[in-house]
Amino acid sequence: MMNDLKALYIQHKGKSSDKWNIYLDVYERILSGRRDKISNVLEIGVQNGGSLEIWSEYFPFAKNLIGCDINPECAKLKYNNPAVQIIIGNSSAPEVKDEVVSKTSCFDLIIDDGSHTSSDIIKGFLQYFPLVSDGGVYIIEDLHASYWETFEGGLHYPYSSMAFLKKLADITNYEHWGIEQSPKDYLSPFFEFYNCKEMDVVDYHGIHSVCFVNSLCIIEKKKMEENILGPRYVTGDEWSVFSNNKESQGLNIKCIPQNKNIWSTLKTFPEMEWRALVDEKQILERKILSLKQESDAYAIEMQEKMREFSEVLSEKEQRLDNLSETNLQLLNSTSWKLTKPLRVVMSMLKRK
Repeated sequence: MMNDLKALYIQHKGKSSDKWNIYLDVYERILSGRRDKISNVLEIGVQNGGSLEIWSEYFPFAKNLIGCDINPECAKLKYNNPAVQIIIGNSSAPEVKDEVVSKTSCFDLIIDDGSHTSSDIIKGFLQYFPLVSDGGVYIIEDLHASYWETFEGGLHYPYSSMAFLKKLADITNYEHWGIEQSPKDYLSPFFEFYNCKEMDVVDYHGIHSVCFVNSLCIIEKKKMEENILGPRYVTGDEWSVFSNNKESQGLNIKCIPQNKNIWSTLKTFPEMEWRALVDEKQILERKILSLKQESDAYAIEMQEKMREFSEVLSEKEQRLDNLSETNLQLLNSTSWKLTKPLRVVMSMLKRK
């Protein structure tokens, strides 16, 4: 009897690895029934390499257990199992993807445990989800980072990896949208923002399910015909409460057109519109602050000029007071009084 994944982790003595408890429980639930069928695994993010050792035990018939890491130190890791292979480089780079594909072009399981930044998660999905086999699983770990600004995230940040993955849940219901819009166009604002539109070669009709668990997203891939709602099954022969669906056996759902529904025909996601408003608000706040600083500087300049003007005015008033005092002294002087007759005669002569 094979040990479950948690037991393998607890008993492991080789290269170090760490996974949160809930991851081990989820992996066991979704992977235990296919352990002997999984042949090719890709794990983005190697670190000390322990998880690849554990996967090699958990999947005993795996032919390719490929780890990809940007850290060149990971190239020094050695394994007894020849199925384990290490590729060094940025997983989002085309040449690294080409090297991965050179090993095998189809994976039963892909795990993204890389940088955890939103841009890398989205680019990684575009690059590697097309390599998942029908019936395979694509898992993204440590999505708690998508709520943190340093990882290009935030609870309401419209371009976070979680915001993108939530939109993939809409893709599973594509046949009910009722508008002429493709999944590629629907998701294009993310690709334009992260400048990765040319990477998008995903067949979105292959997305069967998008499941969220704490810090995990599990995306299952199946053939397109397995992802549609399909015909309706009606059974039973008692119709005492509701009988409108009595003749619905074998019928497919009819989508109600939503071309006039403003909430279905928006040019972009409402939260992205809010992002533009938030950016505009921040720009206006910076302008207001700049104007206030200019106003404060101008007020200081005016105060300084008023001070200088007051000093000049005070000086002139002092001079005027001094002149007035001198003039008064002159008018009261003896010489001014003695020369008064002369001034009178001179004034009379001027009038002639």
